[in-house]
Order: sequence, then structure tokens, then C-alpha cells
Amino acid sequence: MKKLIFLFFLSVGYVNSYAQWANVEINGVGTIDMPPTMEVQEGLNKKIYEQYSKTRTTRTLPKIIFQPKGRNNRADSSFQRYANIQITAVLLSDSTDIGVDFDYSKFSQEDKKLIYDGFKAEVSTYPSNVKIFELYPLTFVKINNISYYRVGLKRQLDNNPPVIAYTYKFFDHKKAFDIVISWRENEAKYWKDDLFKSLNSFKYNPNL
Repeated sequence: MKKLIFLFFLSVGYVNSYAQWANVEINGVGTIDMPPTMEVQEGLNKKIYEQYSKTRTTRTLPKIIFQPKGRNNRADSSFQRYANIQITAVLLSDSTDIGVDFDYSKFSQEDKKLIYDGFKAEVSTYPSNVKIFELYPLTFVKINNISYYRVGLKRQLDNNPPVIAYTYKFFDHKKAFDIVISWRENEAKYWKDDLFKSLNSFKYNPNL
């Protein structure tokens, strides 16, 4: 009986914890669950990020960014930790045969090398104050019937703690989507589970 009571309260605690998550709609992309420790980047903080990004890269700005809760209000406590989820959508100049549920087992070694070489070329454009410790191998995963290829790295900006970042990319013929999750390596216990739970909650819906 005591074991049953313990399991009951454990399950209730889990449900209550997850109930605090927010389901966020992204126009033309889909939905994703956001943990209670994060918020959607907006206001002044968003403008600062966009102005900084335009001086550093020509890549398309994300459609949405989740950041530590409190940063929009410039709360000091929100800058003590770092984690990030970014979702980007790009309209391709030419249509591709790769759809949402593409079977990547059809890819040749040459195809895989082209993807990874492209990733390495992108990393080579990082500013000089970003140190790269390690590049993680190319992998292919399927989540909620979406076929992704995944690349990742371990990086460090100036003297800040090293950050782990993974990019999950999928295609819908004329569109390409990136979901990037990142966290400080020494804060993995605080962020990692929630970041992957959020990633696993993503559902593609271009009609939103």
C-alpha cells in the first residue's frame, strides 16, 4: 500500500510539473512545448540579439527563440545560466526530393560527406573569439515521424563556460527547418532533460 501511495504522489508530481509547460504555436512551422524555466525571446532582448546577429552572420534569423526565463526583463538571475532553443525556417531557391519523412538510409557516403563538409564550412566562419573543442558526428534520427539529420559541437565564447549545441535539420521539399538546442556543459543537469523533452514535443504543421 505504501508503495502504491508513493507511486501515486510521484505521478501527480510529474503531471503537475509538466502542466506548467506552455505549448507554443509557430506560424507556418508547427507547435513545441516550452519548459517553465524558459520564455520566448521578445522586446528589447530580441532587438539586441538581432542587431548582434546581423553583424556576425548572413544566416536567416530564427522564427522563435526560447531563452532562460527573466531575460526579457533583464533580470540578473536569468543571466547566471545559459540554454537556448532556436527554430529557423528557410525557403529554398530550388525544390529538393527530401520530404518530412525522408528515408536517409538511401544516402550514399558521398551524400553524408557533403552534409558534414557543409557543417564544417559553416563552423569555420565563426568569430575568432569562439573556440571549437569538438565536432560531433553526423547522425540521422526520427522523432514524431519527422526525419532529421543531426550535427553538433562543443564551443566556448571568450571565457564563458563551454556550450554543447546540436542542430536538428529537416526538409519539406521547398523549405528547410533547423531546431537548435544548446546548454552550458556544466549545467547539463539543470537543462538537458527539458531541452530534449521540448525537442521531442515538436510537431510539424505548415498550415498554422
